[in-house]
Amino acid sequence: MAGVNRQDFDDILKAVARRTKQDVEIDDLGKALKIPSYDIQSAQKRNSQDHSHMGSLELLRDWMQRQNSSTMRQTLIDALVKIKRNDILEECFPEDGADTVTEPTKKKPASRTSGLLTGRMTNLMEMKLNKIGDAVGDDENLAALGLRLGFQQSKVNLFLATNRVDGKVSSKGTKNMLSAWSKKTPGKDQVRELSDALADVELGHIAEEYLQ
Repeated sequence: MAGVNRQDFDDILKAVARRTKQDVEIDDLGKALKIPSYDIQSAQKRNSQDHSHMGSLELLRDWMQRQNSSTMRQTLIDALVKIKRNDILEECFPEDGADTVTEPTKKKPASRTSGLLTGRMTNLMEMKLNKIGDAVGDDENLAALGLRLGFQQSKVNLFLATNRVDGKVSSKGTKNMLSAWSKKTPGKDQVRELSDALADVELGHIAEEYLQ
C-alpha cells in the first residue's frame, strides 16, 4: 500500500486539532489512538495555557512521527469513527464516505454514438443507485451489505457513521457506499452483482423493485 505524504497529512492534522482543542475532545481522540495519558494531559495543559489548539496539534504530530505512512491515515479514520466524530470525518476525509453523491463522471467518448449510449447507461444506473440508497437507508442489514460488496469493516463503519451525522439519520452514507462500489465494478456486472448482494442480506425485494 502506498504511503501517505506526511506534509499533506499534516494539513489534515491541523484541521483535526482545531476540532479537538477541548479537554474531553483530545482525551477521547488520544485514547482512541492509544497515545499515553501523560502526553494527552500535556496537550490539554498547553491548549489551556495558550487558549489554542496547538497542544492538540503537537500531540497529533508526535503521534504521526511514530506511525507507518501506509497505515496512519486509516488508523486516524478508525479512531474518529470510534469516538463518533462524524463532523471531522466529513471535513477531513470526504472521499471516504462523508462526501455527497456527485454527478456522473464525464468520460471522453470513443465516438459520438458510443459516448451517448455509455452516458445514458451511466446516468440510468446512477439514478437506480440513488433510489436503492434511499430504499436501503439505514437498514439493520446495511453493514452486511457493505461487507458483501467487498468493503472492509472499517470502511463500512465509516459509511454507517455518515448516515448518522449530528444526530440525524439519513441515507447519505448508503448512497456513498453504492457510488464507491459502482466505481470499482464493471458496468456490465453491476446489476447482477448488486442483485445477488441484496438478496444475500435479505434485501432482495429492493433488487426486484429497482433492478429488474
